[in-house]
Amino acid sequence: MAESMVGLKRSHRCTEVSSADIGKKVTVMGWVAKRRNLGSLIFVDLRDRSGILQILFDENVIIRSLDTSEMLKLHHSIMASLMTLNPAKNNFQDIILKFSQDMSELQNNPKQYFALLTETCRQISLALNSHRILRKKLPINEVKIYMAENFSNPNLNLACTARQFDVSEGYLSSCFKEAAGICFADHLENIRIKKACELLASSDKTIVEIAEKTGYNSVYSFRRAFKRMMHKSPSDYRGK
Repeated sequence: MAESMVGLKRSHRCTEVSSADIGKKVTVMGWVAKRRNLGSLIFVDLRDRSGILQILFDENVIIRSLDTSEMLKLHHSIMASLMTLNPAKNNFQDIILKFSQDMSELQNNPKQYFALLTETCRQISLALNSHRILRKKLPINEVKIYMAENFSNPNLNLACTARQFDVSEGYLSSCFKEAAGICFADHLENIRIKKACELLASSDKTIVEIAEKTGYNSVYSFRRAFKRMMHKSPSDYRGK
């Protein structure tokens, strides 16, 4: 992607635009990844190598007079788009609620409505930035402790651990690999097989019992995982 076009020079990459740029002129360059026409509003997802920036075009709406039914339809479309940002998870549900409540007083005044929308988007941006900063501090050591304490649960996986720490699966996966040098699934399997080895060497529990105690749903999947890691079956390991 070129850094400049005729008469223009990039000032920001898509992911560099933030609430600190409100009221400033910025120049971004990229390609349109997605375009949504809501009748009176147009949302454009502009993508460059760094990520995506959502751009809202509303000039035509302010100029044109909208009746009450059109304003309500527009508001519902905007709310649907904002809800895709997961207000509860990202801690801005109160902002959304106030925006919806204030709408009832502004449905006959498009100009004031869009001023409110601009302020609401600014507040949401701040909330998202705050949540992103908190997510960057994901304590991988605590994740490891959680895994070590819950490995016997056959339902323990990347998805439920991400929910436990209130992050996305993709974010947890990338952070874990970066910090631990191993992927989440492999680390979990290491914990389970290490414990299985201890039980095989120090107890008279059956292979089935050990499989259950180390978080495997079936003895077949346990035997397969054990042989993949230890290059021998659980029975052969016990009889070494």
